[in-house]
Amino acid sequence: TVGGLMLGGIMYRLIKEALINIGLEAELEKQGLGNALGGIPVSSVLAGIGKWYIIFLFISQGIAKLRLPVLEQFMTNLLDYIPNAILGILVLLVTLLIANFSGSRVKAVKAGYAEVLSLGVQAIIIFLGITVALPKFGVVEISVLTDSFKILTAGASLGLAIALGLGLKDSVAEIHRRKHI
Repeated sequence: TVGGLMLGGIMYRLIKEALINIGLEAELEKQGLGNALGGIPVSSVLAGIGKWYIIFLFISQGIAKLRLPVLEQFMTNLLDYIPNAILGILVLLVTLLIANFSGSRVKAVKAGYAEVLSLGVQAIIIFLGITVALPKFGVVEISVLTDSFKILTAGASLGLAIALGLGLKDSVAEIHRRKHI
């Protein structure tokens, strides 16, 4: 276990430095995504995931040597779960980065409702990312989320269609009147 803690610390440092050296943090800053995770550097999150996986591997081996069947089974289940959880975390991480990037690009347009549209785009991307990531965490029944998304999308589309129809009725009537004169 002590060896795992030491090796985990070393791997944390190596992973973090490798990610910084390849320019991950600099590229994210350049794209305006440096604070996409609430100010926590992406390299620290990824390095932390690797560190704790190594620590749990060593703890599992220590428990196996002590021959504690209940703890050994728990650690086996945990180590089977961790790769899926890591994948889920990575999906959420990428989702947050894409949502932040997309939102900032929509805001850059400087249109009338760019702020609201940006928030909507970010919410949709994050919702889709959560829907993809939840099965990785063991949540297999996500039909409530997908059905809710369908209902919200249909409602928003219908509302937009009605608003445009009512807002443009005079313009459409004027164009129709001009064509038939």
